[in-house]
Amino acid sequence: MNLLPPLSPSHITLLRGRYSLPFEDIILIEGQDNYTLFKCRNGHEVLTSKSLSWYQKCLPPYLFRVHKSYFVNLAFVVSFKGETIRLSDGQCITVSRRRRREVRKLVKTHLVTPSSFQTSMSV
Repeated sequence: MNLLPPLSPSHITLLRGRYSLPFEDIILIEGQDNYTLFKCRNGHEVLTSKSLSWYQKCLPPYLFRVHKSYFVNLAFVVSFKGETIRLSDGQCITVSRRRRREVRKLVKTHLVTPSSFQTSMSV
């Protein structure tokens, strides 16, 4: 049975409840074939046996899909030059061609924080 993880406005529950990650602590979500790697700001990583698309419906809008294999937390974007986003942990992610314009607009209006999305969503 393939049920989505329980929806919560503040966190995601992974691996049958063994991990609960606050969305605001997730820097990057990386798809690796049929696995998904969650990378957090404290350096913690959680690998699950579900595909990236399986989690897509339960993610808040500030965890934005920038590539077929990546969601990034816009609050951790340091810069966006050319086709590459640099995250606060130093990692660089290539943004897909079809998402660049939208990502550039989001980063430009940046200084986006999870709380600013939540307040705009609740209106």
